[in-house]
Amino acid sequence: MTRRTACDTVRLIRWLNEGAFEVHPNPNGRDTDRYGRKLRVLERSGTSAVETLEADFVMAQVDACLDDIGADGIKIGMLGSPAIAHALAVRLDSFSGPIVFDPVMIATSGAALADEATIAGFAELMAIATVVTPNIPELAVLTGREALSEDDIVEAGLELAARHDVMVLAKGGH
Repeated sequence: MTRRTACDTVRLIRWLNEGAFEVHPNPNGRDTDRYGRKLRVLERSGTSAVETLEADFVMAQVDACLDDIGADGIKIGMLGSPAIAHALAVRLDSFSGPIVFDPVMIATSGAALADEATIAGFAELMAIATVVTPNIPELAVLTGREALSEDDIVEAGLELAARHDVMVLAKGGH
């Protein structure tokens, strides 16, 4: 077995990010990670392209990571499809550590990062999560509201918590 450092583990977990992988701009001008895959293209001004992977491939990576180095806790970020959301919920249902689910669906620019089917698939993940961390626009979407006033945020958070029996930490931004 290869010895992994904490940095390797962090890189692997960031690489794993559940199906909508990301690549930060690098000095050599390539829009790929160190393994050559075309993924999410980011610039300082935002995302310019996203490549969603198949659920089977993502789950193979999840299994490889958990079998190799294990996990004390799991953070789920941007998902690429409802199939990935479902597969993760099934795979992680018996996970005994904490699960943090950040239901990424709206970019800082306001662009949609998840379609309606993927957002509907979030319910399965919220059912197994320890804590869900939507930002305010995401909390509005998850509770079926157009927008949230300052007074509505707590009410919406409590509604989401009760609906999925989960703790909710509503964030002010991205």
